[in-house]
Amino acid sequence: MSYSCYKRENKAEVTDFRKHILINLGITFGIITAICVLMVFVYGDFKAVGESIENIIKTRATKTQAISSLNLLKQNAAEATVMASKLNNALPLRESLFSFSEEMNRLARGLGLTSSFTFGNEIASGSESSPDRAEFTMNISGGREQVLAFMSAFESSRYFTRVKSFEFLSQGTNTSAFQGILSGEVFFGN
Repeated sequence: MSYSCYKRENKAEVTDFRKHILINLGITFGIITAICVLMVFVYGDFKAVGESIENIIKTRATKTQAISSLNLLKQNAAEATVMASKLNNALPLRESLFSFSEEMNRLARGLGLTSSFTFGNEIASGSESSPDRAEFTMNISGGREQVLAFMSAFESSRYFTRVKSFEFLSQGTNTSAFQGILSGEVFFGN
C-alpha cells in the first residue's frame, strides 16, 4: 500500500466521517429544533389552559359570592318587611290623632297638672316615604317638679314628635306654680 493510496483511503474515511458527523449533527439539531418548537407550542397551550382555569375559578368565586349575597339579601328583606310593618304601624293614622291629645292630657292630669291642648295646621310631606305632620300647642300648669316630669314623660311617649319650642314660666314671685307652653309637631301616617 502506498502512501498515496493510504492518503486517498484516509481522505475518503475523513470525508465519510465528516458526512456522518454532519448528518448526525443535522439530525440532532433537527430533533432539538422540533422539541423546542413543540415545547413553545405546548407552553403556549398550557398558558392558555392555565388562564382559562384562572378565569373559571374567578367566575366561580364571583358566582359563589353573588349567591351568598343574594341569600343574605333575602334574609335582610324578610327582616326589613317586618321592620317596615312595625314602622308603618308605629305612626298613628290621621283619624286617630285625637288619641294623642287625649293621652297628653291624661298624662298631665296624672301628674296633677292642668292642661289644654290644641291642634294647628296639618302639613303634608309631599312624599310617600315621609310621614305627614300636625302642629300642636299644649299649655300645662302646676308645680315645677310636675312640669319637668311631664316633659320627661312626653319625650318618652310612643308618638313621634318634634318640639319646636318650650317656654317655662313662673306664674308669680310669691307662688310655686309654673306654666309650660309646648309647641311642636306630631307625625302621622296616611
